[in-house]
Amino acid sequence: MDLDSALNDKPAEGASATEILRADHHEVRLLLKEFASDTSEPLARKVLARTVCLQIELHDALEREVFYPALRERQRAKADWFLHEHDEIMRIVLDVRDREEWNDDCDSAMSRLATLVERHIREEEEELFPLVEAMGAEWLVELGTAIVRQKEVLTRSTGEFEGPAT
Repeated sequence: MDLDSALNDKPAEGASATEILRADHHEVRLLLKEFASDTSEPLARKVLARTVCLQIELHDALEREVFYPALRERQRAKADWFLHEHDEIMRIVLDVRDREEWNDDCDSAMSRLATLVERHIREEEEELFPLVEAMGAEWLVELGTAIVRQKEVLTRSTGEFEGPAT
């Protein structure tokens, strides 16, 4: 699913930072649900787990490089607390991603990852995003534009070749 579709067919340009991050959260939740229901052979589960990890890594990079630095200027303690949660999540992501063979321990790690990610998403969307949204719509759209630009850089997409960021 591309970002425009996740934003209910609203183009990514002009979307607020929280709209874009919620769309990312939705995509991660879908991938985690797909992984949880997958009963295929270990190699296929490993590939799906790595897909989950890549999506989380991209989202983490966008928040660390754009969202949290901007938030930190206004709410340092909140930004630091949520970044600490990102650190916990990323430790598991790196562990899962780098495994050579898939076994029951890997499935346990993915289960822990799903639990941490779900809690983090819930806390961001219920606690942090309302606070951020009260900081002003114009600021949120500017921040959304910065997130879209950084996503283009990280995914090496360009409007010239592929159209707007998705």
